[in-house]
Amino acid sequence: MSNLQSHLALVTAVNATHYLPAVLQKYPSGWLIDYYVEDPSTQKLKRKKIKVARIMSRYPTKSAGIRHLNSIVAVLNIRLASGWNPLLYASDNTEPIPVFEPVNVTKTIPITTLLAESITQGECIVIAPKEEKQPTEEELRLQTPFVEASKKYMEEIIKEKRPDTIRSYASFVGIFGEWIEKQSPNISTSMVSHAHIIKFMDYIYNERKGQGEKSISNKTYNNYIRNGSAFFSWMIDKCYCKENHFAKIKRKKKEDKKRILIPEETREKITQYLMTKNPSYLIMLKLMYNSLLRPKEIRNLLISDISITKGQITVRKEISKNGKERIVPMTQDIIEDLIKLNLQNYSPTYYVFGVSQTPAKAKVSDTYMLKFWTRMRIKLNLPKEMQQYSLRDSGMFEMIKNGIDPLSVKQLADHHSLEMTTIYTNHVDPNLQKLIYENSPNF
Repeated sequence: MSNLQSHLALVTAVNATHYLPAVLQKYPSGWLIDYYVEDPSTQKLKRKKIKVARIMSRYPTKSAGIRHLNSIVAVLNIRLASGWNPLLYASDNTEPIPVFEPVNVTKTIPITTLLAESITQGECIVIAPKEEKQPTEEELRLQTPFVEASKKYMEEIIKEKRPDTIRSYASFVGIFGEWIEKQSPNISTSMVSHAHIIKFMDYIYNERKGQGEKSISNKTYNNYIRNGSAFFSWMIDKCYCKENHFAKIKRKKKEDKKRILIPEETREKITQYLMTKNPSYLIMLKLMYNSLLRPKEIRNLLISDISITKGQITVRKEISKNGKERIVPMTQDIIEDLIKLNLQNYSPTYYVFGVSQTPAKAKVSDTYMLKFWTRMRIKLNLPKEMQQYSLRDSGMFEMIKNGIDPLSVKQLADHHSLEMTTIYTNHVDPNLQKLIYENSPNF
């Protein structure tokens, strides 16, 4: 045994009965470092404690804070082993936190190990300096500010998603980011907890509708969960967090569609009204009903997408909901209406339905279409359940009822399954009672 080791062993033996080593403990009131030293006046051990909750709060992760606190414990035990007693210098029961350069200690190290690795300087025993462990790239990314990660997410979404999808994601990130900033300013991505998400969804469902918003539907609530889950999946892939808290939120039951079919007599009433008020909008509605085009697809049609001679429309993949190009047939009635627009007099790159109800460089907006439908519906005294999209449902329903096979209707409607087509055609026929009354055979 070397002289140094003999000296350390002697110091440890002498002081063993005069103190109990410092340990890191967690109590209901918070984190403490506890140790006992001999009271010179009574020769009995007296408890000393150091409150360290504020130190823990400065670290982004619990493990980082514990490493720092274990370093403090190590220094205290070295000082106690050397014979140091704070009661010789102060009469109260509080002890200032030692000033030292923290070392990386992943767990509490036995005092004998620390002493064996120590050197003496005069009458003091200190830990030999060790090379500090650098945080890994993953640990650094977990400490990324939430605001910064949100910005990077939107930058990536803009490059990959369709405009309509981008608007949906941007709306969610904006609302969620604003709420998080109010709750926990400057929070890092890894510190966003499951409790945060529960509180946010409660806010969306119970409070946000009171700030000028309409009462949200179950579908909208579920869309928040879907967008949030996509965001957190991205953050997991980028090592910004480790759990998808939105995936744990229970979705609400799907609501039945509130749209109803538009019968033939009502469609005739709409036709008579629009022939003089807005012929261009009438063509749009016919494309929904007869060709089963979606409003977005109609608004984005270019003159080059229309083939009068072939009687068909090319729905480009960039405007299609499912990202696939398809060919859609037109009825003779629609072809004649398009001929009246004199499309050949405009650039092939013009939108068929422009802002001024004629072909133009700028397309008609979705807001314009919906507002015009609402004004017309009120003017014609139609029920609220008769929505613009009801025409597409009505078209599918009538096609199947008139003998067109469901598979062909599915392909025309651009649905991914027959089940989806069934959902959209699952309406009550307003003329069912009349049909049964007039055509049902006698018993």
